[in-house]
Amino acid sequence: MLLKSIADIKKVVPIIGSSSFTSFTPYIKQAERDFLIPNMSKTEYDALSAAYNVTTPTLSAKQTELLEKCQEVIVHYMLFLWIPTGQVSMGDNGIRINTTETLKTAFQWQIDDLSRSVLRSSGSAMDALLDYLEENKATFALWAASSAYTVFKECFITTTKQFSDLFSPIGNSRLNFIALRSAMKKAQEFDITAIIGESFYNELMTQHIANNLSANNLKVVALIQKALVPFTMKRAFTELSVSIDERGILNFNNTGNAQVVSQKQPAKDAMIFKLEMAAENDAKTYSKKLKEFLATNIADYATYAASDVYDSDTTDHSFTNDSESGNFFMG
Repeated sequence: MLLKSIADIKKVVPIIGSSSFTSFTPYIKQAERDFLIPNMSKTEYDALSAAYNVTTPTLSAKQTELLEKCQEVIVHYMLFLWIPTGQVSMGDNGIRINTTETLKTAFQWQIDDLSRSVLRSSGSAMDALLDYLEENKATFALWAASSAYTVFKECFITTTKQFSDLFSPIGNSRLNFIALRSAMKKAQEFDITAIIGESFYNELMTQHIANNLSANNLKVVALIQKALVPFTMKRAFTELSVSIDERGILNFNNTGNAQVVSQKQPAKDAMIFKLEMAAENDAKTYSKKLKEFLATNIADYATYAASDVYDSDTTDHSFTNDSESGNFFMG
């Protein structure tokens, strides 16, 4: 583990000092297994753990910084996992609420608010960790060579902040960003590929994953990102209106919880339709801008120029000198 004591936890969150570290250990292990390792890779985690979990730690300066960011991720996710059981005791006498003469269990809405707050902090810490790894990719080569890095780079938009900058309603929440990733992957493979062609798409993705986009391709990716967000949301507005679990396909509704102070209801079908239409219009507009940019600068994009999706005859020649028609325009 990358945490050794209550003091490590208290560096991140102000828990009660008398808390037992061993009571948190199962949740620390789960947080590392389910959240940290899949994102930073098992190989990079093992290298950091080996340098940290010795009598005299042998961490480099960069590994020390990485450890601090990892610990922040672990602590927040550990708390998120601990909260549901932290309010009860389980034993031979069954499951009981933890209550004393001076302290009583928080109300359910308070626990729910705390869970959401901790989960948001967890996502923020994870984004910070991934940003740090990306900025120092040359140092953390094990991560850069792992499948975790490939997953991190599989979309043209890699971070919550990037998506939030282009669509603020997701609230800079990594939880929301992760929920949108499957729709974003489909939007890339279906919608973006249809616009720029499979060969050019593959060229851009190869450079994007290697983090070596050319100056010209950086301009294209910036335009793709603007189109990718509404294409993603057009799919997500429908997909995220339901959930699937062992009970079947469900529509979200918390209106039956009388303890919730600020209740929210599912968006009405008419509102979802309006959101989908707005996203579709935005996607079309950004797609048009992307196509126009490529057509205007076609000499810089040989792969796109050679693709089936590019047709030079579709270029607007309304103001082009044409000797056969007798039309001449002054610049």
